[in-house]
Amino acid sequence: LGERVVAVADSNVVYLYDLESRLATRYEGHTGRVSAITVPGLDFERVLVGDVNGTVRVWKVPPRDARVVLRAAGAVYGAAFSPDGKTIATDGSEGIVRRIGLNDRRVTELRGHSDIVVGTRFSPVGGSFVSWSKDGTIRVWGPTGMDPLRVVSDHAGIVGGAGYIEGGRRIMSIGDDGRLLAWPPDGGEPEVLFEHGAPLHALEILDARRAVVSDSMGAIWQVATDRATRRIRQSDGVVVTALRVSPDGSLLAVGMADGAVTVHETTGYEVLRQETMAAGIRRINFDPKGRDLLIASEDGHVRMVALDRRREIPWRDLPLAARDVAYSNDGDTIAFVCKEGGAWFYSIPEDRWVYVRDHAVDVISGRFSQIGADFASADRSGTVIVRDVVKTFARGNQ
Repeated sequence: LGERVVAVADSNVVYLYDLESRLATRYEGHTGRVSAITVPGLDFERVLVGDVNGTVRVWKVPPRDARVVLRAAGAVYGAAFSPDGKTIATDGSEGIVRRIGLNDRRVTELRGHSDIVVGTRFSPVGGSFVSWSKDGTIRVWGPTGMDPLRVVSDHAGIVGGAGYIEGGRRIMSIGDDGRLLAWPPDGGEPEVLFEHGAPLHALEILDARRAVVSDSMGAIWQVATDRATRRIRQSDGVVVTALRVSPDGSLLAVGMADGAVTVHETTGYEVLRQETMAAGIRRINFDPKGRDLLIASEDGHVRMVALDRRREIPWRDLPLAARDVAYSNDGDTIAFVCKEGGAWFYSIPEDRWVYVRDHAVDVISGRFSQIGADFASADRSGTVIVRDVVKTFARGNQ
């Protein structure tokens, strides 16, 4: 049919490559060297594999529930969806920002950074997105074109993070210079909102006018656009490894290198919940409706923490080496991307698990789109894959 290629080396492994999805599948199991293969056809959608011992195996053709949207030359750390779910922006080790159109599969390389691109983030109203790099610059990119709308190089040293405030009218950014700046994406002088004697390493946007920042020694502050500040945590030398604000801005979760996790409400910053993991915290993510949160630790464990009684989940701790954890937009589906290249999806209403293995190497991050059921995962080889989660649950384990 001209849609797939089946190949074998001088071994007992057969490979199927799908020209539509650009995904490769390994068929393993023969004890002897493979001697014959047959590609799938119109009347028989299977792969036949015969070996020198006289054994013939029949293999299923994988469904097209996922597709490769990018194969870069270096590691991709993250893939951010635009608010309408039609575009993905990637960062990575090559210092190249890529804008990927999911409808036309067009990949545009946006160059200008001279070092690793640490992250990207879209405006909440769509259109532009921002990228920040270890080269000390922040760049604003439009929905089309190859030149940045603005380049900000006011931070001395590595940029630690950036995010939109005031409905997309301004951007906040932090850096190793210990300053929190606010500036318009289309021009104008940056305003210094906060200045500290140690590098700022994490930034989370609370709402249109407030953000939370942390330094390299464990101190955390809330900073407002009127320059009002509030210390949330004193410096004690323990590094903050995960800082996360709930989607509605009402909760703040802080994860530490010693495994401690604290959940605060963001009005008076009273402590609502405390958890302790056996190792440092890698990721924290909130249910979009604030019902619970997920914690992933560096020793290969995941914990589900209930924040109220609106729903019950029949597990609390999982021995799972998750590199990232994510909720779908409605909070009913959870994704865990893992070191070996696989991903687990869990449907909370159905109490049902599905496992897929789209990547051949360590997956770094995974994110759901804000619209629809797309899930984007990125790995150390530079591959970004987008999977339709609804179709994945319909078919089961793959």
